[in-house]
Amino acid sequence: MARILVVEDNATEAEHLRSLLENGGLETDVCFESKAALSLFNEDVHDLVVCNIAMPGLSGYDVCRRVKTSAQTKIVPVVLLAAASDPIDIYQGLKCEAEHFVTTPCDGEQFVALIRRALRDRNESVQNEPASGNEISFLGRTFATSADKARILNLLLATFEDYARTRQELDERRAELASVKQTAEALASELDRRVRESVAEQVERKEILFQSQKMEALGDLASGLAHDFNNVLTVVVGNLDTISAELKGNPRVVKLSNTALEAALRGAELTRQLLAFSRKQPLAPRVGDINDIVSSMTQMLTPALGDGVKLEVDEDPDLWPVLVDPAQLQVAISNLSKNAVEAMPKGGRLRIETHNVVLDDRFASANIGVTPGEYCLISMSDTGSGIPTQVLPRVFEPLFTTKTGQRSAGLGLSMVFGFVRQSGGHVRIESEVGKGTAVRIYLPRAKVGAPTIAQRPAKSSARAPSGDETILVVEDDTNVRRTVIQQLRQLGYRVLEADRGSTALAILDRNDAIDLLFTDIIMPGGMSGRDLGRKAALLRPSLKVLYTSGYMRGLRDDHLLEPTDIFIGKPYRLHELAQKVREALGQQLARPAAQI
Repeated sequence: MARILVVEDNATEAEHLRSLLENGGLETDVCFESKAALSLFNEDVHDLVVCNIAMPGLSGYDVCRRVKTSAQTKIVPVVLLAAASDPIDIYQGLKCEAEHFVTTPCDGEQFVALIRRALRDRNESVQNEPASGNEISFLGRTFATSADKARILNLLLATFEDYARTRQELDERRAELASVKQTAEALASELDRRVRESVAEQVERKEILFQSQKMEALGDLASGLAHDFNNVLTVVVGNLDTISAELKGNPRVVKLSNTALEAALRGAELTRQLLAFSRKQPLAPRVGDINDIVSSMTQMLTPALGDGVKLEVDEDPDLWPVLVDPAQLQVAISNLSKNAVEAMPKGGRLRIETHNVVLDDRFASANIGVTPGEYCLISMSDTGSGIPTQVLPRVFEPLFTTKTGQRSAGLGLSMVFGFVRQSGGHVRIESEVGKGTAVRIYLPRAKVGAPTIAQRPAKSSARAPSGDETILVVEDDTNVRRTVIQQLRQLGYRVLEADRGSTALAILDRNDAIDLLFTDIIMPGGMSGRDLGRKAALLRPSLKVLYTSGYMRGLRDDHLLEPTDIFIGKPYRLHELAQKVREALGQQLARPAAQI
């Protein structure tokens, strides 16, 4: 009976091979280490060696080479085991003169049959003379081997056995598919058309949703940064105002203070633009006619456009009223006009149109965030250079700009986007390189009973109104609170302070002499400034309230201000604070205005 030496470091696989061979009538010895196997190996006892090529220490190739090196053991067949067939195994197997490769896991019957064939080939080769040497070219290399043609063929067949079997199965499957292809072609064609349409629609909607989510995430990031930065700027601007007022006799210090103040105000403008994009800027919406705003802007724009740009205006005389912040709409029109002029360096046409439109469910489903209904459309189109298709999806992103060689913060279009969305509207942009760009702003029709557009208060003068009333300041940021208290006391007011809503309510409950509650909107402790204002009104109906914030969360009802609420955005100048306090108190000046 033939005896087989199995060299396998995996105990489970070794026992599996032992079982296969012994069930096939072959005696088997198992070694888990290569060196131990070489020590155990004896040509008089073992008729064939089965060895895993991936043995630790000495590989299966090394074991094969040791067996084939000795003249006494050279005739003993070696079958190498590999987890995957690789053409390079042919080269290694020929080099160490192995007889066969077996890819594991393998079919048990086929494995035993291969072992028996190798044993039979060995017996035949002993009876015949050894084959002469062969020169083999493989993978660009040529080497000499004593293996005969049968051995080379065995290695090739073993290496590509899996591929041949797979190819055979594929051929069978192709034949089966060919028999049903003829009857399925018409159905497949129709299904393909429907799938393409559905996939294209889904891809488009996913892209729109992704862009919307990205803009929302950028808005949240921008608003958080702007809020924190506005608190910092409130402290900086407030203290610079105080320094300038107290050191009027030192021109050099005043000049330095004014330079720093100008830089701080530029920073405040940048945060305002970020808040506009994030849809969390304070708005003062009023019902009005867009045509009136467009007409007033036309008078301002005409001189700025220059002789090379022709302005055309087409206003719908029956335009519906809209609820919008007129100042922010003017800024949006101004930004879009500026972009249009920059896109037409050699001149062109800028056209502004207003129309009533109804956006249906189909339009809303194709544009994320749009509510079907009645809208007023402001369309601004130019004949400029246009925007490349690959850039168009990013034009509303903050800090993104295609301008080169120019100073641009990349916030103009993002401000328009944020303002329109915060106003409950929608904005679209269409462009073609070499033909121009069209921006369409859709603002919802105003509901009956909304406040109408009122004249904005005149800009502040150099004199700040003061008073002697008592004001309760509620602000969680310590530095901001100290700065505001200092400013109010500089204006002559008596000031009490609290760092949260619950503390403020306790002070109001025990002090009847408080005339004005001046509170931040975003507050810790579970009570917003708006909540505090409502509760304070129940406690003290005659109490006046002035709100402030670095931004407003326009989408959270507990932080929304009513149109009649008085608000001052951070950061603010001393004279702006003075005027808002007097506006909130709703009284005549208690004392002559203070010079600042």
